[in-house]
This record gives sequence, C-alpha cells and structure tokens, in this order.
Amino acid sequence: MSKQTEQLPDPVQLVQQAIAADLDSAVLTERSFDVANNVIEWCTNHRYLNASDPLWPRQIEMLSRFFEDVCYFCSDADYIHGVPVDDPVGDVLDRFCLLEHGVCPRCRRNRLEMLSEWQRDPRYARYHVWDPSVKLRGVPPNEFNGIWGQRSGKSFAVATFFWTYVLHRYLSVPNVPSYFRLASNTVLEAAFVSPIKEQVKTYMWTPFLHVWDSSPWFREFVGHLKQEEKRIGIPLYYRSVESLAFPSKRLVAYMKAANSGTLRGGTRWVAALDELGWFNASDSGKKRAGVKDGTEVFTSMNRSLRTVRTRANKRRSQLGDYDTLDGYMFCISSPSSINDPIEQRAAIAQKSPRMFHARYATWEVNPEEDEDTIREEEGSDPIKFKRDYCAQPPRAASPFIESGPYLQQMVDHNLTKRPLFAYTIEAKNDRDTGLTLLRPTLKRRGADKSIPRVLAVDNGEKANSFALCVASYYPEHDGVLMEEFLEVAPYQHHQVDLQWCYDELILGLVRTFSIEQVLYDQWESSYAVRDLRTNYGVDANQYSLKWKDFDRFKDDIKGTKIGFPVPETEPDDLLLTNNLVERARTPRAHFQLQLTTVNQFGKTVTKPDQGNDDLFRCAVLAHWAITNNRDRYRTRARGRRRSGGSRKVAFGRSAGGRRGGFGGRRAGRRRRF
Repeated sequence: MSKQTEQLPDPVQLVQQAIAADLDSAVLTERSFDVANNVIEWCTNHRYLNASDPLWPRQIEMLSRFFEDVCYFCSDADYIHGVPVDDPVGDVLDRFCLLEHGVCPRCRRNRLEMLSEWQRDPRYARYHVWDPSVKLRGVPPNEFNGIWGQRSGKSFAVATFFWTYVLHRYLSVPNVPSYFRLASNTVLEAAFVSPIKEQVKTYMWTPFLHVWDSSPWFREFVGHLKQEEKRIGIPLYYRSVESLAFPSKRLVAYMKAANSGTLRGGTRWVAALDELGWFNASDSGKKRAGVKDGTEVFTSMNRSLRTVRTRANKRRSQLGDYDTLDGYMFCISSPSSINDPIEQRAAIAQKSPRMFHARYATWEVNPEEDEDTIREEEGSDPIKFKRDYCAQPPRAASPFIESGPYLQQMVDHNLTKRPLFAYTIEAKNDRDTGLTLLRPTLKRRGADKSIPRVLAVDNGEKANSFALCVASYYPEHDGVLMEEFLEVAPYQHHQVDLQWCYDELILGLVRTFSIEQVLYDQWESSYAVRDLRTNYGVDANQYSLKWKDFDRFKDDIKGTKIGFPVPETEPDDLLLTNNLVERARTPRAHFQLQLTTVNQFGKTVTKPDQGNDDLFRCAVLAHWAITNNRDRYRTRARGRRRSGGSRKVAFGRSAGGRRGGFGGRRAGRRRRF
C-alpha cells in the first residue's frame, strides 16, 4: 500500500467534524433536482446517468423488477419475467410499462397497491416459488442476490446502474436523517467490499467514479455544492480515490477490503459485496489468508442496514409512502462451491420475500458473449466451466467426490430403512468443571448379534463433532454397508462429554451388537482402546487415515461397492443452514452431504466450506477396517439375508437382557480420557 493511500482521510470522520462545527442543512440554499421517474429512465436518459455503455435487455429486466418499477398488470408479464438476451432494447422497452415515481401511468396503481394485488393474482405463482410458511408483503425487495457467470458484467451493472440510481435519489432528499426520523448527527454509510481492495477498486469503485464524473446529473449536483461552499465557507463535498463524503446530507460512500477490521458497526444505507462466493477461497479452492469469512462480512453489513430498513418500513406504513427509499444490499458473484456465502443466501431465497435472486450463465446476460464459443472451453475442465460460466457450483471448492445420480442408487432401502438404534442428547451442567456437557443416551437399540460389525469413532469434543459409524460387510456387492451414524455437535459454551459417550454409547453398542472391531482416530482414545481390549475382549485400535485409504474409499464409491443408509431427509436440504447442530440432528443425511462437500487438494482431504467432515472420516475408517479384513467379515456374514429380505431386529431390550442396556456410570472415580 502506498504512503498516499495510508494517509487518506476517513470520510466518516470528515462528516462528523462538519457536524461538530454546527453544519446545519438549513443554512443551505436547497435546490430541487430533477429526479428520474424510474431506474430505467435514470440509466437511459442523457440528462441523468448518460453512461457510455448501454443497458442490456437482461439488465433492464433485473433493474425494473428489483426496484419494482414495472407494472405487472399493464406489461407483458411473461416477457418481463424472461427477457430474451439479444432482443433490441427499443423492442424490450415497448413490452414494459414503467412506473413514474412509483405510480403506473396507465392503471394509476401505486407500487404498493400493484404489488399487493399482483401477489394475489393467479399468474404470480408462475414466476415465484415461495415457502408456504412465508408471509408475503407488497413491498419491493431490498437485497439483490445475483449469481451470474464470469464476464456477465455483474460488478459493472451494480456499480454503474443499480448503485448510482440509489445514490441520486438519496442525494435529492433535502435532509436524509429527517427523512428517516433519525438524529441529525447520524452519518449514513455506503460500503463497497471485496476479498481484496484492488478487486473492488478495479471492478466497482473505478467504474462508478467514471460515471460519477461523466453524469450530467452528478456534475450539476457537485457544482451546486461547490457554489454553496463558497457562500457559507464550509466544505460540503469531499472526494478521494477511495471515498466520497457529503457532510450536509450526512452521507458517505467508500470502498474497503474484506480483511478490514472496521466493517462492523456504522449505520449503512447501501452495502455492496463483490464476488461474495469467493471471500473464503481463491481460484484454486484454498482459503484466502487474512480475509474475513464471507458469511461474517455479510452478517455485519446486513445488520448495519437494519436501522434504515426499519425506518423505511415505518415510513411506508405510517405515511403510505409508496416510493420510499430503503437500505439496500447488493451481493454479486460467480459461485465457488455449493456452500459458499452467496450460495447460502440463494438457498434461502424462497424464504426471504425481500430478496431478489437471479442465477444466469454468462451468455444469458451478456449478449456480446457467444455460448458456442465459450463452450469450447468446456472439455478442458467441465467442473470449472459449469462453475465459472454456467453459475452452477460444484459441491465443494475442489470436490473429493463428485455428486451424481449414482450416489442415490447406493442407498440400500432394504437393509437400512429401520435404524439400528435411537438416541437423545441432553445438556447437563457439570459442577466439577463448570461446563455444560452434551450427553447422548441410547433410547432404543436392536438386539442383533447375527452380523459382525465395525464401530468407527471420531472423538470430537470442542471444535469438532463426536461422531460414530456402524458398518458391516456388504455381501451383495462384496463391499461395505454403512448402516448407522450418530453425531453430537458442540456449540458455544457446550462441549461433548467424552467419558459419557464411552460409557453410554460405545460400551452400549459393544454389548448390544456383535462388534468385531472398534476403530478410533488418534484423538483422546488411548484409554478407550485399552479398556475395550482388557475388559471386553474387543479388537480395538487407533488408526490415522492416510491418503491411500481415502483413495481406496473413493474407488469403491465409484465402483458402487459401498452402500448408504436411507437418509432421514434429503441431504441437499441441509444446505439451507450452516448450523452444524441442526445438521447433526440427521446424521445419515449429513454423512451423505459431507461425502460430496469435502475438499481434496493434492493428496489431502479437508473439511467442506462452512461444514465439517467427522461422519465422513468415520465412514472411511470403517471402510478401511472391513476391506483390510475382508475374509474375516465375509466368512461370518454368510448367513446374512440378501437384498430384498428384511433385517429382523428385536427392539427394546439389549442383548444382555436389561432394558436400556447398562445405563448410568460405573461406580468409582470418574475417568478422564
């Protein structure tokens, strides 16, 4: 960073200094500036933006629908919900009936009336799919979620068209704090953020400054401020290479990198996150060093918009203002993986009626890009092609296993429909340690000694989940059947009670089933291995997985030699949340999600973005145990029923005859691992 950049003034402080100097907008000669009728007029009329780059048809669709500047009753509804990318702009606009300051010039409905009626119209469901639990309100969106392919002009569109329309409307308000009924010394911020500063400067801030300098409307506005500066002797306009400030309006705008420590706090009216899907990872899929997590950045920025959004809602309801300004969030990106931050936003789009979500391939937005020409790159790397140009993310940044229909065919509905056991998880305060401990208890288990099984355990306690997998030899495919999973996910101020898990889970399953082997990874398992060997005669071991074990597991997946249990829910449904505690409630489904979201970099397997891999590692550990002792399991499994038969398991009493197994801790001093 240059010395000049380091010494740039803080635009927020500049405005605060002006306020401290008793700058009151009342001393200004307020001038009424001509405000555009709608966003399309702002972008296309030479009196306003006068951008050198014309709007594309798809941009017209996105702009008019996000700001709800089009009447759905007086326009061609089918057309405006799917504008052909290569139609002439004049023909496109002929099919749109655009509002004028929030009112339809034909039917005279205002924006709120029009939206309320449109949501009740039978045609509405043709273009919108909402979660049934969502209560719709006839108000415009305030979050734009654009997942577009590379070279689709997404950053340019937000910086040049979306943002400048909002800016000109805010600047035309005589007293912005009064407009939202805020304190007169409130400073409202607009922030443009990317993973690195050079990126936001190149693709958003510089294009914005270009149109700022060339726009007749902005030039006229700045000229007026400079005249007032001379008259009253107080600066009213600041500009640097990274910011703009308008002290009399109490408004600032600036660019920052996502590694900044100053993103929290502030009261914002606009937040723009460029390439949100890539905040956490570089193009190689590896995590960026020193960059804040994209979800954390989004949350901070979104919360900073809350004040303005709340006041905007009150203005609509109390004053009936159908053309109210709002607090706007613009999230744009091509995807990096199915779990990246912008895909997380897209996953909840059906539950968020104030979010406008649009996913397009490059050629579906940019008429200057030819699909056939771009597809010439598809053969060299189909995964990256779909990710970068089709806006279709892979399951992981660098997936260990590609998702596909064949994975669904590996679910064995005959042998795994009924669970081997059921359990509950309780949180108990431990007076000895002062901690809240998570304690899973078996509530129901099958008394089944007929099939030899492996129990693989991952002893997560604080940062990772406690997880286990019960697996057996799969004679139908001469492979491995993953029969059952269990997961206990720790969370804030709650950790897993590992001793309890050993006493209640591991020993309970050992006594109930015919457990041939118990496999642990290297973490906190020495006591358990010794105790199982000495007191229970179980073949227990610690084993640290190696790359060849993961590679062999992958080969058997591709060879359909591994069977999965029937998931409790659709694994993809778990993508709707990043909350690992919620995901852990359906461990069968969570395992299958982890299977397609863990990352592979070279000969290293790493956790998914926004997820964990504990169940996956248990499955690989169980697979290693059985495939390295195939003859041992094959011999003992000869009497097992083939696919098509049902597995008969007695529930209620354990193999030892006592209901619920052997609940409670054994007498004596509590052991620690």
